[in-house]
Amino acid sequence: MKRLGYKKSRKGCLRCKQRRVKCDEKVPCTACCRHRVPCSLEGSGSVTPEVPSGRDRVPARQVATVFF
Repeated sequence: MKRLGYKKSRKGCLRCKQRRVKCDEKVPCTACCRHRVPCSLEGSGSVTPEVPSGRDRVPARQVATVFF
């Protein structure tokens, strides 16, 4: 049996992203209306990956000195 695919929400509201539920991307979205909470699409675009801090990085010389 074939699985049915689903379209992933890319521009969901902040609350739906926090709750990890599908957002219908309406203003206000159905989930926020149902829970009677404010719906905010501001800044909910793609999330940029975090840049590791200086101490989390491995120095280049340690990476280059691998012995076999």
